[in-house]
Amino acid sequence: MGKINIKHYLNKQVKPSIIKGIEKYPVYVRASFGRKNERFRSVWLYNSVSEKEFANRDIKKIIDYEKDIISDILVNNDEVENVNLKSRLQYSIDSISNCFIGFTLNRESVGRQIVDFIIEKTTLSEGIIWKYVRIDELFSDNWFELAEKGVFDKDTEKIAIYLGLLLKFEHLYYGQNSEEFEPGDILNYFEWEKNGARARFLEFVKDENILKKNDVIIISQSFDNDLIKNRSFDMRG
Repeated sequence: MGKINIKHYLNKQVKPSIIKGIEKYPVYVRASFGRKNERFRSVWLYNSVSEKEFANRDIKKIIDYEKDIISDILVNNDEVENVNLKSRLQYSIDSISNCFIGFTLNRESVGRQIVDFIIEKTTLSEGIIWKYVRIDELFSDNWFELAEKGVFDKDTEKIAIYLGLLLKFEHLYYGQNSEEFEPGDILNYFEWEKNGARARFLEFVKDENILKKNDVIIISQSFDNDLIKNRSFDMRG
């Protein structure tokens, strides 16, 4: 692929924001790789900053983190000329639990099983129940409870427990409560693959001792494959 060059800079070609009399500019990224050049606004530094802030040590940490992610995207792509870099970078500010829910978890099957269980217990109509089944809004304890109550078939039950463990691990160690992104705040694919989160999670699952080792291995392999597929898509618009 050749040399990769990544540079962050203040885009002074646009009108600055004036905050308390200080001019602040958006941070942009210029990336050169192969025969391709891309220029786009930083994903991790989405707020405009002043020249003084741009030289700040904390800002430089975020810049270095974003550079590492960009390099990882490019190095681990066989068709780098076709990569929409900004699009791929967006996945780094998204938790991998969303990938699990969107790919590894069979949402249609899970929803169907929850609805059928409630119908059996309440005799309420399907149309009423479906309006209240919001899979994306469930917390770790909710998934554990659904599994414990016998809502799912055996295979789905294991996946639900795995998701519950993933959400619990994420809540304990990657709670992103700041209005600004910070390196290590989000359990993204980069933390998972490059910064040891996967190994720490598997140790966490072992300590929780809810799932059998072989089930953990099978689900983890499927999830890792889904992460690769997920981050290879270019989001449009």
